[in-house]
Amino acid sequence: MLERHTDRNAREVSCSVTIDAKSDRPWPFCLQTKGGRQLEIAMEPGDALVYSGPEVAHWRDAFAGQLQTQIFLH
Repeated sequence: MLERHTDRNAREVSCSVTIDAKSDRPWPFCLQTKGGRQLEIAMEPGDALVYSGPEVAHWRDAFAGQLQTQIFLH
């Protein structure tokens, strides 16, 4: 689980990359847009999401699968 948060300013641009996943369904990466809309992005192996960490609230709900390998780049 990743609590809902924004990043410190030093992490101006962030990238989340899904490397491997063993689960019945993708583990979504959640974002809230500046307009207040909440999005759930299904992340499959090989997918990457680039976002502005200090400006966009982001989180992940509890993981229910067997394995998830992620790389976070800032």
